[in-house]
Amino acid sequence: MPVAEKSAALTLSKGLDILKYVQEHPGRTIAKIASDMDINRSTAHRLVKTLEGHYFIQQTPDGRGYEVGLGVLPPAATQLDHNPVRIASIPYLNTLAQDTGQRVNLGVLLGGDVLYLAGIEKPSLPNVYSRFGKVAPVHCCSLGKAILAMMSADEVGELLQNKTLERYTDNTITDRDALLSDLTATRRRGFAVDEEEHIDGTWCVAAPLMNSRSRPIGAIGISGSDRSTIIDSAEKVSSVAKVISHLLSPNVAL
Repeated sequence: MPVAEKSAALTLSKGLDILKYVQEHPGRTIAKIASDMDINRSTAHRLVKTLEGHYFIQQTPDGRGYEVGLGVLPPAATQLDHNPVRIASIPYLNTLAQDTGQRVNLGVLLGGDVLYLAGIEKPSLPNVYSRFGKVAPVHCCSLGKAILAMMSADEVGELLQNKTLERYTDNTITDRDALLSDLTATRRRGFAVDEEEHIDGTWCVAAPLMNSRSRPIGAIGISGSDRSTIIDSAEKVSSVAKVISHLLSPNVAL
Protein backbone atom coordinates (compact mmCIF):
# COMPACT_ATOMS: atom_id res chain seq x y z
CA MET A 1 0.00 0.00 0.00
CA PRO A 2 1.39 3.44 -0.95
CA VAL A 3 2.47 5.63 1.97
CA ALA A 4 -0.26 8.21 1.33
CA GLU A 5 -2.98 5.55 1.28
CA LYS A 6 -1.60 3.92 4.43
CA SER A 7 -1.57 7.28 6.19
CA ALA A 8 -5.15 7.98 5.12
CA ALA A 9 -6.25 4.56 6.35
CA LEU A 10 -4.60 5.12 9.73
CA THR A 11 -6.24 8.54 10.03
CA LEU A 12 -9.64 7.07 9.22
CA SER A 13 -9.08 4.30 11.75
CA LYS A 14 -8.18 6.81 14.47
CA GLY A 15 -11.24 8.88 13.65
CA LEU A 16 -13.52 5.86 13.93
CA ASP A 17 -11.83 4.90 17.20
CA ILE A 18 -12.60 8.37 18.54
CA LEU A 19 -16.23 8.05 17.46
CA LYS A 20 -16.50 4.74 19.32
CA TYR A 21 -14.75 6.22 22.35
CA VAL A 22 -17.17 9.15 22.48
CA GLN A 23 -20.06 6.72 22.17
CA GLU A 24 -18.80 4.76 25.17
CA HIS A 25 -17.63 7.79 27.18
CA PRO A 26 -19.92 10.75 26.48
CA GLY A 27 -18.91 14.10 27.92
CA ARG A 28 -15.13 13.68 27.65
CA THR A 29 -13.06 16.67 26.59
CA ILE A 30 -10.58 16.65 23.70
CA ALA A 31 -7.73 16.61 26.21
CA LYS A 32 -9.22 13.57 27.94
CA ILE A 33 -9.86 11.83 24.61
CA ALA A 34 -6.25 12.42 23.56
CA SER A 35 -4.90 11.22 26.90
CA ASP A 36 -7.03 8.08 27.15
CA MET A 37 -6.43 7.09 23.54
CA ASP A 38 -2.73 8.00 23.57
CA ILE A 39 -3.14 10.38 20.64
CA ASN A 40 -1.30 13.66 20.12
CA ARG A 41 -3.60 16.42 21.34
CA SER A 42 -3.43 18.41 18.10
CA THR A 43 -4.27 15.26 16.13
CA ALA A 44 -7.19 14.50 18.47
CA HIS A 45 -8.43 18.09 18.05
CA ARG A 46 -8.28 17.83 14.27
CA LEU A 47 -10.10 14.50 14.17
CA VAL A 48 -12.75 15.59 16.68
CA LYS A 49 -13.47 18.75 14.70
CA THR A 50 -13.69 16.73 11.48
CA LEU A 51 -16.21 14.35 13.06
CA GLU A 52 -18.09 17.32 14.46
CA GLY A 53 -18.16 18.93 11.03
CA HIS A 54 -19.93 15.85 9.69
CA TYR A 55 -22.32 15.83 12.68
CA PHE A 56 -21.08 12.42 13.86
CA ILE A 57 -20.25 13.92 17.23
CA GLN A 58 -21.37 17.13 18.89
CA GLN A 59 -20.64 19.16 21.98
CA THR A 60 -22.55 18.31 25.12
CA PRO A 61 -25.13 20.90 26.27
CA ASP A 62 -22.67 22.36 28.77
CA GLY A 63 -20.08 22.77 26.00
CA ARG A 64 -17.39 21.00 28.00
CA GLY A 65 -17.19 17.70 26.18
CA TYR A 66 -18.47 15.66 23.27
CA GLU A 67 -21.21 13.12 22.64
CA VAL A 68 -22.47 11.18 19.63
CA GLY A 69 -24.21 13.47 17.15
CA LEU A 70 -27.30 13.17 15.00
CA GLY A 71 -25.19 12.48 11.92
CA VAL A 72 -24.93 8.79 12.88
CA LEU A 73 -28.70 8.31 12.57
CA PRO A 74 -29.22 8.40 8.76
CA PRO A 75 -26.73 5.57 8.04
CA ALA A 76 -28.06 3.64 11.05
CA ALA A 77 -31.63 4.05 9.84
CA THR A 78 -30.65 2.84 6.38
CA GLN A 79 -29.04 -0.26 7.86
CA LEU A 80 -32.12 -1.00 9.99
CA ASP A 81 -34.51 -0.45 7.10
CA HIS A 82 -32.62 -2.91 4.89
CA ASN A 83 -31.42 -5.46 7.43
CA PRO A 84 -33.06 -8.77 6.42
CA VAL A 85 -32.84 -10.30 9.90
CA ARG A 86 -34.63 -7.34 11.44
CA ILE A 87 -37.23 -7.13 8.66
CA ALA A 88 -38.12 -10.81 8.96
CA SER A 89 -38.18 -10.76 12.76
CA ILE A 90 -40.15 -7.63 13.69
CA PRO A 91 -43.69 -9.03 13.14
CA TYR A 92 -42.82 -12.13 15.16
CA LEU A 93 -41.28 -10.10 17.97
CA ASN A 94 -44.60 -8.32 18.42
CA THR A 95 -46.52 -11.60 18.40
CA LEU A 96 -44.09 -13.21 20.82
CA ALA A 97 -44.42 -10.28 23.22
CA GLN A 98 -48.20 -10.64 23.14
CA ASP A 99 -48.10 -14.42 23.58
CA THR A 100 -45.62 -14.47 26.45
CA GLY A 101 -46.39 -11.13 28.07
CA GLN A 102 -42.65 -10.49 28.28
CA ARG A 103 -40.04 -8.18 26.84
CA VAL A 104 -38.64 -9.48 23.52
CA ASN A 105 -35.23 -8.82 21.98
CA LEU A 106 -33.44 -9.42 18.69
CA GLY A 107 -29.65 -9.47 18.63
CA VAL A 108 -26.75 -10.26 16.32
CA LEU A 109 -23.05 -10.79 16.92
CA LEU A 110 -20.85 -7.73 16.42
CA GLY A 111 -17.22 -8.44 17.16
CA GLY A 112 -17.19 -9.87 20.65
CA ASP A 113 -20.51 -8.41 21.75
CA VAL A 114 -24.20 -8.77 21.05
CA LEU A 115 -25.76 -5.86 19.18
CA TYR A 116 -29.48 -5.30 19.69
CA LEU A 117 -31.33 -4.75 16.41
CA ALA A 118 -34.83 -4.47 17.92
CA GLY A 119 -36.84 -4.93 21.07
CA ILE A 120 -40.47 -4.88 22.15
CA GLU A 121 -41.54 -4.06 25.69
CA LYS A 122 -43.92 -6.35 27.55
CA PRO A 123 -47.56 -5.64 26.59
CA SER A 124 -48.54 -4.62 30.13
CA LEU A 125 -46.33 -1.55 29.93
CA PRO A 126 -47.44 1.56 28.00
CA ASN A 127 -44.17 2.32 26.22
CA VAL A 128 -42.57 0.79 23.16
CA TYR A 129 -39.24 -0.78 24.02
CA SER A 130 -36.36 -0.61 21.59
CA ARG A 131 -32.70 -1.22 22.39
CA PHE A 132 -31.33 -1.14 18.86
CA GLY A 133 -27.76 0.04 18.87
CA LYS A 134 -27.09 -1.11 22.42
CA VAL A 135 -24.58 -3.88 23.08
CA ALA A 136 -24.38 -6.64 25.68
CA PRO A 137 -21.58 -9.04 26.67
CA VAL A 138 -21.78 -12.19 24.60
CA HIS A 139 -20.79 -14.56 27.43
CA CYS A 140 -23.52 -13.72 29.90
CA CYS A 141 -26.65 -12.79 27.96
CA SER A 142 -28.97 -15.45 26.53
CA LEU A 143 -28.84 -13.94 23.02
CA GLY A 144 -25.07 -14.22 22.95
CA LYS A 145 -24.96 -17.73 24.34
CA ALA A 146 -27.61 -18.88 21.85
CA ILE A 147 -25.42 -17.66 18.99
CA LEU A 148 -22.16 -19.01 20.42
CA ALA A 149 -23.69 -22.43 20.99
CA MET A 150 -24.28 -22.87 17.25
CA MET A 151 -20.77 -21.82 16.23
CA SER A 152 -17.92 -24.27 15.75
CA ALA A 153 -15.51 -24.93 18.61
CA ASP A 154 -12.72 -23.20 16.65
CA GLU A 155 -14.86 -20.11 16.08
CA VAL A 156 -15.82 -19.88 19.74
CA GLY A 157 -12.23 -20.39 20.78
CA GLU A 158 -11.03 -17.62 18.47
CA LEU A 159 -13.74 -15.22 19.66
CA LEU A 160 -12.98 -15.86 23.32
CA GLN A 161 -9.20 -16.08 22.91
CA ASN A 162 -8.41 -12.53 23.98
CA LYS A 163 -11.70 -11.78 25.72
CA THR A 164 -12.04 -11.34 29.48
CA LEU A 165 -15.20 -12.95 30.82
CA GLU A 166 -16.14 -9.96 32.93
CA ARG A 167 -18.33 -10.46 35.99
CA TYR A 168 -21.63 -8.54 36.06
CA THR A 169 -23.49 -10.40 38.83
CA ASP A 170 -22.77 -13.18 41.29
CA ASN A 171 -24.13 -15.63 38.69
CA THR A 172 -21.96 -14.53 35.76
CA ILE A 173 -19.97 -17.40 34.26
CA THR A 174 -16.36 -16.21 34.27
CA ASP A 175 -14.65 -19.59 33.82
CA ARG A 176 -14.04 -20.53 30.20
CA ASP A 177 -14.58 -24.25 30.67
CA ALA A 178 -17.83 -23.61 32.54
CA LEU A 179 -19.01 -21.40 29.70
CA LEU A 180 -18.19 -24.07 27.11
CA SER A 181 -20.15 -26.58 29.17
CA ASP A 182 -23.09 -24.18 29.27
CA LEU A 183 -22.91 -23.77 25.49
CA THR A 184 -23.01 -27.56 25.07
CA ALA A 185 -26.18 -27.69 27.18
CA THR A 186 -27.63 -24.82 25.16
CA ARG A 187 -26.96 -26.58 21.87
CA ARG A 188 -28.53 -29.80 23.17
CA ARG A 189 -31.81 -28.23 24.37
CA GLY A 190 -32.09 -25.62 21.58
CA PHE A 191 -32.21 -22.47 23.71
CA ALA A 192 -29.93 -20.49 26.01
CA VAL A 193 -30.72 -19.38 29.55
CA ASP A 194 -29.44 -16.28 31.34
CA GLU A 195 -29.89 -17.04 35.04
CA GLU A 196 -29.44 -13.50 36.33
CA GLU A 197 -25.97 -13.59 34.79
CA HIS A 198 -26.03 -10.15 33.19
CA ILE A 199 -28.49 -8.19 35.33
CA ASP A 200 -29.60 -9.04 38.86
CA GLY A 201 -33.26 -9.95 39.01
CA THR A 202 -33.60 -10.55 35.27
CA TRP A 203 -34.02 -13.97 33.65
CA CYS A 204 -33.77 -14.52 29.91
CA VAL A 205 -34.10 -17.30 27.36
CA ALA A 206 -33.08 -17.06 23.72
CA ALA A 207 -32.99 -19.24 20.61
CA PRO A 208 -30.71 -18.89 17.58
CA LEU A 209 -31.71 -17.73 14.11
CA MET A 210 -30.10 -19.95 11.49
CA ASN A 211 -29.48 -19.52 7.78
CA SER A 212 -29.85 -22.18 5.09
CA ARG A 213 -26.30 -23.38 5.76
CA SER A 214 -27.10 -24.01 9.44
CA ARG A 215 -25.05 -21.01 10.51
CA PRO A 216 -26.19 -18.69 13.34
CA ILE A 217 -27.07 -15.20 12.11
CA GLY A 218 -28.67 -13.85 15.26
CA ALA A 219 -30.99 -14.76 18.11
CA ILE A 220 -34.32 -13.76 19.60
CA GLY A 221 -35.20 -13.95 23.27
CA ILE A 222 -37.46 -12.86 26.08
CA SER A 223 -36.55 -11.43 29.48
CA GLY A 224 -38.35 -10.79 32.73
CA SER A 225 -38.22 -10.98 36.49
CA ASP A 226 -40.22 -14.19 36.98
CA ARG A 227 -38.06 -17.27 36.45
CA SER A 228 -40.82 -19.83 35.93
CA THR A 229 -42.65 -17.66 33.38
CA ILE A 230 -39.47 -17.15 31.36
CA ILE A 231 -38.39 -20.80 31.43
CA ASP A 232 -41.89 -22.01 30.61
CA SER A 233 -41.85 -19.86 27.47
CA ALA A 234 -38.56 -21.26 26.15
CA GLU A 235 -40.12 -23.71 23.71
CA LYS A 236 -42.33 -20.95 22.30
CA VAL A 237 -39.25 -18.79 21.73
CA SER A 238 -37.53 -21.70 19.98
CA SER A 239 -40.55 -22.28 17.73
CA VAL A 240 -40.68 -18.63 16.68
CA ALA A 241 -36.93 -18.63 16.01
CA LYS A 242 -37.38 -21.60 13.66
CA VAL A 243 -40.14 -19.78 11.76
CA ILE A 244 -37.98 -16.69 11.32
CA SER A 245 -35.03 -18.85 10.26
CA HIS A 246 -37.20 -20.42 7.57
CA LEU A 247 -38.22 -16.99 6.30
CA LEU A 248 -34.57 -16.01 6.06
CA SER A 249 -33.90 -18.87 3.66
CA PRO A 250 -32.62 -17.56 0.29
CA ASN A 251 -35.57 -19.30 -1.33
CA VAL A 252 -38.02 -16.98 0.42
CA ALA A 253 -38.37 -13.33 -0.63
CA LEU A 254 -38.28 -10.90 2.29
